Amino acid sequence: MNKKDVLKIALLDFAFFLLGTLLFVLSFSTPIFGWVSILFYRGIYLLVFASLLMLAIMLIFKKSKYGRLLTYRDLIMVMVLFVSINIMFFTLVPVTIERSVSVYMLGYLDKNSNVILTDSQLSDAFVKQYVKDDKAMDKRLNEQIYSGNVSSRSGGYIITERGKSLVNIFLIIARIFNVNTKIIKE
Repeated sequence: MNKKDVLKIALLDFAFFLLGTLLFVLSFSTPIFGWVSILFYRGIYLLVFASLLMLAIMLIFKKSKYGRLLTYRDLIMVMVLFVSINIMFFTLVPVTIERSVSVYMLGYLDKNSNVILTDSQLSDAFVKQYVKDDKAMDKRLNEQIYSGNVSSRSGGYIITERGKSLVNIFLIIARIFNVNTKIIKE
């Protein structure tokens, strides 16, 4: 294999990666899996959908006269990179934007950039808007019920065995990475 072929393969791999990423990102603007109200889960479903679509496109291309340079190993490598990079970006950015207290605080400060706000004013706004008006607790409880970590009983909520196991995993990971466990334990 000469340098020109290696460059062609690298460019094809990159093009397929970009195509898959574009399919994944654009799929959020469609009604596909629109019945899934939890962003994280909808994103996972859409990533699987985009992956299968991209794999089909790559296999069709591989069978064409232009696909002779690509091996199945190339296709697997592109798929692994596509899924890994997109799931990492999706969970670090869009999912964080949707649920982060820091992102809410920055947005609130930006909306009120002509005013100096105290800690108390920021806390009050957070509780009123984010927790109460935007129903943050309801949203998180529904996510945990959907995930099987919490169960709704007798007008209240209780952690499931699965939820207890998850808390223990969080504690182990927090200790390994020296993360404050206060919010997990209290």
